[in-house]
Amino acid sequence: MSRLAIVLMVACAVPILSAHMQEPPEGVFDRAFEAAVKSAAPEFRPHVTLVHTQQDFHYREWRSGDRRVSVKYFIRDSAESAERLLNDRVAVSSIPARRVEGFGDEAYLTADYKPTGDRQLRFRRLTTVVEVTAPGEEAVRRFASVFLIEITNSGGRGRAARTCAVTRDKVISNVDQPVGRFPH
Repeated sequence: MSRLAIVLMVACAVPILSAHMQEPPEGVFDRAFEAAVKSAAPEFRPHVTLVHTQQDFHYREWRSGDRRVSVKYFIRDSAESAERLLNDRVAVSSIPARRVEGFGDEAYLTADYKPTGDRQLRFRRLTTVVEVTAPGEEAVRRFASVFLIEITNSGGRGRAARTCAVTRDKVISNVDQPVGRFPH
């Protein structure tokens, strides 16, 4: 194959691939989540991750050294649809999860994922399903509480309308530690 043919193939393939793999589009909670992480854990910096543009979720990731925190969230048209999605995602996971209280309408915490020690907390608040991954149970609970506050206080953005007044103190009282610095 000639060099010209290879160059033409690459030139044609790059636009096609880049049309499907891009920096993720901004989701309804992205700015609030970015601000919340910056305030609660300033040592974590946003990390751009390419995602397939045809996905039905939003994904964001932050890093501090070798530690990684990520959030994936789905917004559905109804609470029933969100409940089905959460239950389906918990059911198909290969990592066992147990139901936990204090995070939205329902929540599940996974067992340690070896070898990284990461934990995942999946929760639903009205029409929004959130999956938070962080290094260890304490960190995943604390980041999940930060994201839950942002969803609850969204003022109706993303169809996650406020149904009750929830303050930072009330949400934080449902987790082991108050929001502050995250463990290293």
